[in-house]
Amino acid sequence: MKYLNFYTSMILPVMLLLFLAGCGSMDETYREFWDDGVIIYPAKADSVKTYPGNNRLILSWQLRGDPSITRAKIYWNNGTDSLDTPVTLTGALVEKINVQLSDLPEASYSFDIYMFDGKGNHSIPVSTTGKVYGENYWKSLLARYVTGAEYGAGKMTIIWGNRVDATSVGTKITYNATDNSQHSIFEAPDAVSTVISDFDYSAGNTFSVSSAYLPTPEAVDTFYSAPATIKVLGEPKELPKTGWTATASSSSNSLPLPVTRPTVLSAKSASSPDRNDSMKEPF
Repeated sequence: MKYLNFYTSMILPVMLLLFLAGCGSMDETYREFWDDGVIIYPAKADSVKTYPGNNRLILSWQLRGDPSITRAKIYWNNGTDSLDTPVTLTGALVEKINVQLSDLPEASYSFDIYMFDGKGNHSIPVSTTGKVYGENYWKSLLARYVTGAEYGAGKMTIIWGNRVDATSVGTKITYNATDNSQHSIFEAPDAVSTVISDFDYSAGNTFSVSSAYLPTPEAVDTFYSAPATIKVLGEPKELPKTGWTATASSSSNSLPLPVTRPTVLSAKSASSPDRNDSMKEPF
């Protein structure tokens, strides 16, 4: 028992000294938050989210129960860039703060957010990351592939290829309409075909497509691919058969009968522009 008391009397003072030393280092860390001996912590940004866009980004967060907050300061690029913005509170228990950062080069960023009260005390920083999109991303986008486009019975039918990408949200179709104006419609990304009943084939046998993309579900801007021009096939025309003769061949009954045509035809030849075979090259 004497040995136990001896070791206890030695260990307890040592532990107490270590505890006091640790408190001293913590005091140095948070000394800047002291006010007359009281540590002041303005509320920090809570539930921070980033919303990427076209050379811009929106930071969004919540403030809970601190009416003393008057402004926020955001740092990025290792603290070399910053934005100081006033904060107007509504008195709600949970405040929603949105700050837009504009004219940002296309890149990934790290942000540190500080909240300040009216006395200049600042909160513990909250860090987050975000990505800004721009011209390089835009150049990588492709219009959805069109496997065929035909005009007949007063309407134009578009047959679509597979969906371009999971981030594609649809495709804009622009065409000349029968009311002598240019129309645009938006088609779903998984549509198999599209029928347009007011397409004016006589005004030109082309239309354009441009696919829309959201780089992330949280993106605040929609990006459109460069438009692709598509040629439309016209209605098939049956050539007149007056004066044509067919002759049989005994060489093989399974072969098609040869057709002898007159030297002069009153109808357009099979190579007429009314039958455009460029469907394999929709762009």
